[in-house]
Amino acid sequence: MYWYQSSRTMDTSIESILCEELLVEILAKVKNPRERASGSLVCKRWLRSLRGLQTSLRFSIPTEDPSINDATPPSSSSPTTFDLKHVNSLLAHRPHIVSLSVTSKPHMATTDYLSSQVMCSIASFCKHLKELYFTAGPPTISSLKHLAAGSPGLVTLELLQPQSLCCLPILAQFKSLQELSI
Repeated sequence: MYWYQSSRTMDTSIESILCEELLVEILAKVKNPRERASGSLVCKRWLRSLRGLQTSLRFSIPTEDPSINDATPPSSSSPTTFDLKHVNSLLAHRPHIVSLSVTSKPHMATTDYLSSQVMCSIASFCKHLKELYFTAGPPTISSLKHLAAGSPGLVTLELLQPQSLCCLPILAQFKSLQELSI
């Protein structure tokens, strides 16, 4: 009897996977953005499926408190207006992002620490990334190394000017890069 139950559970999970793939195929054929938005309200399953289909994303990073030193990570008691786990969650729920634009408020760059952490999150979650427009802060050497390793298919890259020209040789690690704007 135990074998029968486990076999039945296996059949159910295969059914569920096939149904999920079918749902994604159907939702992918919906081209009208308003209809897609309406579909995301049906249930959490449809919302997850529609998020998974999203290929481009644009968001802005709020600036941190200017009293925070750029060289050190913010402490848990420092008054920041931004939490990195929100970026991680946003990117984790959209695994097929191909084009990403990350900005900060005009004339207000984020701290080096924060922009470096966001770029490392992008490298971790955006494996299919082809275009990155990152004007939220200057890149660090380590964040560019993470990005080169985590997003090997990156074709277009737009960055703020690095604070040090030492970052420029790292750009040779982007093997697929065709367009660079600094």
